[in-house]
Amino acid sequence: MNMAIQGVWVHRFRSLLTILGIVIGITTVVTVASLLTGLRQGVVDFFQELGPDNIFVLPAIPTRRRAMPRSVNAAPSNRSTPTTSSAGALPWMTWGPL
Repeated sequence: MNMAIQGVWVHRFRSLLTILGIVIGITTVVTVASLLTGLRQGVVDFFQELGPDNIFVLPAIPTRRRAMPRSVNAAPSNRSTPTTSSAGALPWMTWGPL
């Protein structure tokens, strides 16, 4: 035992670095575990606030199949971007609060 204490005392800087490494390692593990637990709880709380009536998961059943374009460099079409007012044109899509 006396020899071990003498070895630590002789190599003080090495012993200090070892203790510092252990403290930093333990602190890092505890911090990451706490952050992940908090993140998980935040996600659970977020979905609980939404409630069961606000999220709908429905299978996408398209009304017809479209042919793939022949060329990637085809001219751009004059079609407008879909909006919530065009929801009637897409019977398989559900519009509601998210």
